Amino acid sequence: MKFNKLLSPAIVISEYSQKIQKIDQFTNITDNNIEIIQCVFSQIDSKNFSTNGGALLCENNETNAVIIRSGFIYCKSIQKGGCIYMNCKSVNISMTCFEDSRAMGGCQAFYLSASLIDLDDSIISECGMKKNDLVSTTTQFYKSPIRIQNSNVSCNRRVLFDCGLTFIECLHAELGFTSIANNLGNGLFNFEFINPSKLNACNVINNSGSDASPMINLNIQNFVFQKVTFAKNSIPQFLEIINAKSILFSNCRFDLSLLEIGSYEEIQITLCKFEQTNPNLNRLRDPLQFRCYALSATDPPELILEYNPHLVQKKETFFAEPTKIDIDMNKEPEVNWMPPKMLAKQYGLILFTSIITPIFIVIHCITSKGSREIRALN
Repeated sequence: MKFNKLLSPAIVISEYSQKIQKIDQFTNITDNNIEIIQCVFSQIDSKNFSTNGGALLCENNETNAVIIRSGFIYCKSIQKGGCIYMNCKSVNISMTCFEDSRAMGGCQAFYLSASLIDLDDSIISECGMKKNDLVSTTTQFYKSPIRIQNSNVSCNRRVLFDCGLTFIECLHAELGFTSIANNLGNGLFNFEFINPSKLNACNVINNSGSDASPMINLNIQNFVFQKVTFAKNSIPQFLEIINAKSILFSNCRFDLSLLEIGSYEEIQITLCKFEQTNPNLNRLRDPLQFRCYALSATDPPELILEYNPHLVQKKETFFAEPTKIDIDMNKEPEVNWMPPKMLAKQYGLILFTSIITPIFIVIHCITSKGSREIRALN
């Protein structure tokens, strides 16, 4: 099965924005391979099917799913997975947004369980129930090796547990260059019974919650926080550790004290800064270049995928990185090894030689001519 409705160049809105296919019905995936490219799933409610997944459902263990440059907005499920519920072989999601979706059974944006999951350049925002907070989790990853890069989890509504990301019995989890900001709820990260994992070069900023859950819950033996900024979060408890052996914070920045992190024997802290941090939000590496917009409330709504390339080309974090210098390997090296004084003497010698040489030539010619005349007279 393949959704790929990239329309003709005549309807291109701008250089980086293109009109894309709108899908407004629930889809049950049974194929072994599916590609969803340039599609928007909008205003879909799976209540008539009484099943998981507001827009997409896949319970085929042999399915390989690819979702690229797509959007899921205003989707609902009476069970789990407001946008997507997938229990399959592999899932690759790239440049895709999940916005304003909800699930009464939990997992407001999606529920993913696969042997391999990649989530890149994507956004999860404004998901959750509007009227109550009795359901749990914004997203849930289950029994999978997870890789999340350059994504954004922000502005999600209050839920009972884990308004950010939940990982349960996963083989491995790695998050990099991802922003978790402006979320409401009880806890941001929940890592349960997973193998050694890592949070690298992320920004955890301006999140709020209650006393019900810590901001980070680690039921894991080994975890590394590297180059992570924690700032302006108003969740009373920062960290809770269960069954941990080694938790490492390296090159991180905190706007709280070491005491507020908690005194755990398992924690190692190296090269970290504890200071009042006022991050420049404009410098956050936010992948907002990939976002769905409902341009019109009329039927049918016009939906586009907007792409701002300058945000992709320039990758900034709060941490200094080595400057990369472009060198033309084909260009011959310029050699200038002579000191200035020696160089001046060299030029002076050349000038003197250029003056004196013609004089010697004239003298030589005269003397040579005179010697020939003398020999002729004799």
